[in-house]
Amino acid sequence: MKLQGFAAGIALEMCRTVAVFSARMSGNHLPHPRRTNRPASLQKPYSCQALTLPMNTRISLAIALCSFAVFRSFAEDSLTNRVLRLDGKTGCMVVADSPSLHSLSNAITLEVRFQASSFYQRNGAVNTLLRKNATANGENFFLRFRIMDGKPAVEMSPGNEIGVLRAQFDFKPGKWYHLAGTYDGSTARVFVDGVAIHSEALSGAMQIDQSELLIGRGEPSYSSGEYFDGALDNIRIWNVARSAGEIQAAMNTPLTGNEPGLVACWNFNGGTLEDKSGHGNGGVLNGQARIVESAELASTSPAPLPNPPEEKLESTVEKRLETLEDLWRHLSDTYPALEYKGITGHAWIEPTAERVRQAKSDEEFYGLLLELMASLKDTHTRIVSYPGQPRLEAPPVLLNRVEGKVAVLRADPGTGLSPGDVLVAVEGRAVEERLDAETKQVCNSTERGRVREACGRLLRGKPGSTVTATFQSPDKGVRQVTLHRGGKAAFWAEPAISSRRLGESLGYIRISRWGGEDLVAEFDRALEEFKACAGLIIDVRGNGGGDDHLADLVNGRLTDRPVVSSIDFWRETGSDQYKRTIGWVQPRGPWTYRGRVAVLIDEGCASACEHFVSGIEAIARVLLVGMPTNGAGGGPTLVTLRDGTKVVISRALGLRVNGVVFEGHGLPPHIYASPSLSDLRQGRDAALDLAKEWLLSAKPLPKRDQPLP
Repeated sequence: MKLQGFAAGIALEMCRTVAVFSARMSGNHLPHPRRTNRPASLQKPYSCQALTLPMNTRISLAIALCSFAVFRSFAEDSLTNRVLRLDGKTGCMVVADSPSLHSLSNAITLEVRFQASSFYQRNGAVNTLLRKNATANGENFFLRFRIMDGKPAVEMSPGNEIGVLRAQFDFKPGKWYHLAGTYDGSTARVFVDGVAIHSEALSGAMQIDQSELLIGRGEPSYSSGEYFDGALDNIRIWNVARSAGEIQAAMNTPLTGNEPGLVACWNFNGGTLEDKSGHGNGGVLNGQARIVESAELASTSPAPLPNPPEEKLESTVEKRLETLEDLWRHLSDTYPALEYKGITGHAWIEPTAERVRQAKSDEEFYGLLLELMASLKDTHTRIVSYPGQPRLEAPPVLLNRVEGKVAVLRADPGTGLSPGDVLVAVEGRAVEERLDAETKQVCNSTERGRVREACGRLLRGKPGSTVTATFQSPDKGVRQVTLHRGGKAAFWAEPAISSRRLGESLGYIRISRWGGEDLVAEFDRALEEFKACAGLIIDVRGNGGGDDHLADLVNGRLTDRPVVSSIDFWRETGSDQYKRTIGWVQPRGPWTYRGRVAVLIDEGCASACEHFVSGIEAIARVLLVGMPTNGAGGGPTLVTLRDGTKVVISRALGLRVNGVVFEGHGLPPHIYASPSLSDLRQGRDAALDLAKEWLLSAKPLPKRDQPLP
């Protein structure tokens, strides 16, 4: 009976499918049998004549035809395109700030398909596509149109302090275009339908604050809000500068979401504002914004159906050696510290070239490149992405070496871990063995910096997967813990600046990064609150850098005389000529804070943060407490190798006022203090306690020595 019922069901489905198939072949379009979610008016019963075929034949034919029907339905669904429709008056999409957006520092690519219904008519008026921070002159980046001589010109900016590229193009309302703007640290470019139409030399580090990302709206007080009137599709943000070839190759192709450098991606085809990159940058619609089906696919030419996945072809030995040579060419043309590190010529890459000839896979080859770059021991000079690189995420657990062991500094409560728990093994492999393997590929300037970064990689893996780790603690003994990777963006998020009182007589200001237009204003507000305090603590531990200028402005409130914060020698690409620049701290504000000041530092302080600490050193009245800073190089510049590998290379060699090079040394504290396991387990902050003790005393600054290799 069961077999007969099954056969009858198959026969009925076959009959239905044959009816649909035959009707389509004859031009009579019946509703598709699988789409039961269509309006009731379209859900009509099927009728067919019984077929006089043997049962086996009927079943085989039914299965074959049903398979065709399902494929045909999938194809039709995949071609249903949806777009974001904006009315030009109130409609926009708002995306909250997120950790992934803060990965934008030295490069960016903004991509969008658009069809404008109209543009503003008044000269100077603006229609905005994308903008982060709507405050006047506070934008982190934008892509927009400005009416010039009655026609829309495209404008792209990687930040107000970096500059704006403007390019003329004859955009027509009602036509779909693909628009892209890129910035690589030295040049901004604009592409229309994959073709570069204009470029301009711009330079400077991008500054990303905690503001919202706006899509289809700009500054509220200008051009009636700078709203866009039309449709948008396939909006993408990358933290790399994509080449013309990369833009052309992908502009008509759906992304997987795993592409290296992809920060956010919205295509609206599911009828939602889901971020297809997996970084959780979902948005909300405001005003008359809605997702609608588009009669025309938002592309310059119809996009083909995705092909079945093909097996990745390994590159040849010759191609790998060409990539290695290309890397050496860029280093020898750009990197300012080759001779400083004892590298006198091409012979430096020969041992790696021999290993490349023996490499059995691309994975092994790129591992060799990572090891080669790690041998430079420069935090800023590293490979940031390579073809086929997997996207990895860590569970919400912060690790570092403490008293010779890898310990938990901080963990999300859901993990069941506590500060001071010691990591023993990862997936059954001893933690020291894992740590040694990770350290070989870490690009960092000092030993403590390398260990810190390697500890951050120990638990990484495929986003959404789990990792089993063995931990040990005094109260729970040895136990295995299963941790989920990713999905806890809030754990890693921290405001750029925060402050609080420590009792009645001390103020505390935490600065996690040198970025954001409000940082200096927030610092000034906190300083005003602490004006009468006997002492002030500024905590920059783990601050990886940002904008040197912001650091100088903060220091300007602590001195009544100009001081030199750093001296940098910038190499002119392709030559042995260097340009010297001097960073100055100028007194600033209505008054100078004259109370005692202590600054907390560690190996996580790098780049612009070391510029800040160097200025503090020059002020010569501030106590430094903690561990030496990172010792990073300066002036990171992004280059792309022939195979698509993205490499950042330092261009500047920085010196402190006393003539000691930052790189490889960092800046030492007056008082050394690193956490112990006991400190972590009892919630003590040794560096903070020592700073408080000195501030409340009358002790002079201690003598400060730094042994140099």
